[in-house]
Amino acid sequence: MKVKASEAHMILIAGPYRSGTNDDPALIKKNVQQMEAYALPIFRAGHIPILGEWLALPLVELMDLIPLSGRSASLSVMSMICPPQQIISQP
Repeated sequence: MKVKASEAHMILIAGPYRSGTNDDPALIKKNVQQMEAYALPIFRAGHIPILGEWLALPLVELMDLIPLSGRSASLSVMSMICPPQQIISQP
């Protein structure tokens, strides 16, 4: 099946989230806003913009993980959301 050029594509908008912020919430918010500034032009062009932060941050907030400063770098947010043993365990 051929895909027409006019069909929408999901486009991931990426950029720094915490990098260079020293965990300052205002700077983190600014980083997200800078990434979000690309969403509307992408949508107007007929595509579906997405930021990973739009998917991850609600889960992180639910888990009361913000702010993340001072936490072990080896303990990733994803491992807290979905520990590896839960991914591979069989019923």
